[in-house]
Amino acid sequence: MLKEFFSHAADNPHGWGTALFGKGRAEIVKEPLSALISRKAEDFAETAPDTDLLIAHIRLATKGQVTMENSHPFVMKDRSDTEWVLAHNGTIFGSDALSGYVHKQTGETDSERILMYLIDSLNEKLSGSRRSSDAQAISRQSCEDPQSNTAALTTDEKISVIDICEGCGMNRKSFYYHFKDKYDLVNWISYT
Repeated sequence: MLKEFFSHAADNPHGWGTALFGKGRAEIVKEPLSALISRKAEDFAETAPDTDLLIAHIRLATKGQVTMENSHPFVMKDRSDTEWVLAHNGTIFGSDALSGYVHKQTGETDSERILMYLIDSLNEKLSGSRRSSDAQAISRQSCEDPQSNTAALTTDEKISVIDICEGCGMNRKSFYYHFKDKYDLVNWISYT
């Protein structure tokens, strides 16, 4: 089936990729080269293991250069450590919701920004019920006087997430489970 799928790469010549699911994670194989001339794609199509779930993509570059960073599929984990995979053809035009991810992403594609946006939306939903009590503990531990320290966090670029975590005796993974960055913490303290 992959050989037939890859045969359509004449119309989508700017890369190929697959996400093979098993053992609780996605195994990504991709290349910024047409599947029609890629030895790696040919080998993968011949030797791919049987699976109930495989995402395959052939790319027509409408946004971003033909590079490994822009090759699909993209994979990210949410705060619950669940992996999510996205492959997308087409162009998203003028989305303000995606523009905030331009400087955070690895590559240049709108597809990567879509996944980042979706993961942030999932994280917001995931942390909604747990965030209140856990975030209160973080803010109590990191800020003896939350209102005055909120001002310090917003005006002092030298205060980092590492400083906050060390100040309240937690690791960064716990911090990022609840907050996107230190400004997200400041907003939470200010508006609760």
